[in-house]
Amino acid sequence: MNGLRVLITNNTLAGRAGTELYVRDTALELLKRGHSPIAYSTILGEVAPELEKANVPVVDDLSKLAVVPDLIHGQQHMELMTALLHFSQVSAIQFVHNSRSWYEKPVHFPRILRYVAVDYVCRDLLLEHAVPETRIRVVLNFVDLARFRSRRKPLAAAPQRALLFSNYASEETHLPAVREPVKGRPNSSCQGQVCCISSVSYC
Repeated sequence: MNGLRVLITNNTLAGRAGTELYVRDTALELLKRGHSPIAYSTILGEVAPELEKANVPVVDDLSKLAVVPDLIHGQQHMELMTALLHFSQVSAIQFVHNSRSWYEKPVHFPRILRYVAVDYVCRDLLLEHAVPETRIRVVLNFVDLARFRSRRKPLAAAPQRALLFSNYASEETHLPAVREPVKGRPNSSCQGQVCCISSVSYC
């Protein structure tokens, strides 16, 4: 059986943020499994060349596509609806990654056959918007075990240093709680023994 042509939509492929990297990792995994992913966003940036380097086509205008996808993997409702209206015979699955953002709200449309929530809060959002429970699946975020392998050595009994990766970490949220266990342990590479990579705070 030949693989599927899967069009993946996202509101941006610019920064290395949550759904942008979800698109990248999903597309690369589909490619490994014999499918033909295509990425669509009207805002292209540093993630787009990564996909193209891996032989995943990237477009910012659906009229540039010479093929019709078999399925639309829709993220963010404006881009999802743009794809559904452009490809009038293609069905879609809507993925919801965030329960608060307006652009993640579910769309009721006949050709959206399933809704996927990445956690149970997003599932509740779908239910609150009258999406039938039978059409909802919860698929938790994944990790590429080929890239992130288990440690060869066990962790130290007491933390020596920490890396905090979060878009919400700051001195006003949970950064102090992470810093506390490693306070006082010398580590010249990290300020306060904790490196924080965040949209609001950096080490």
